[in-house]
Formats: sequence, structure tokens, C-alpha cells
Amino acid sequence: MIKRPSPPCEVKIDGEWVRVPADEAHRVHREKPKRCPNCHGMMITAGSYTSEPRISLQHRKLHDGCPQIPRRFSGTAYPHPEALV
Repeated sequence: MIKRPSPPCEVKIDGEWVRVPADEAHRVHREKPKRCPNCHGMMITAGSYTSEPRISLQHRKLHDGCPQIPRRFSGTAYPHPEALV
């Protein structure tokens, strides 16, 4: 079975936003703030602990300006209204 790459997110490490895979953010940086690399909205990691553990990313608050949320995306990308800086 081919393992899919973990989607990226940004984690605030030592005052800098660093892009890391979701599984690393979930395991290593669990307590640190995470944001979407596209809209900079706050994200959380969620785990599925079955025979093949899978970590997913979810926006804390959805909005229609992020292409990473296909079911809500309006077609025009713009920053999250509550973007993390």
C-alpha cells in the first residue's frame, strides 16, 4: 500500500512560522499554534487511530476564501478574517 504524504501546515516555533507535515505537527508540536499555509487561519490536527493512523488538518473556523477547503471555496482566495500573524 502506498502511503500518502501528510498535508503541510505552519507551526510557530521560536517565534517563526515553519512549514511542517501534519503528522509531525500532531506528534512533535502538539501544543504550539498551527495555521493554514494558504489563508493563515488557525488549524487543528485530528487523528484517526485505526490500523493505519492518519492525521488530518482542519480549520478552526471555516471561511470561503481558502482553496484548501474545496466544499466552501468561493473561487477567490483571500486571507482568513482571523488570520494568525
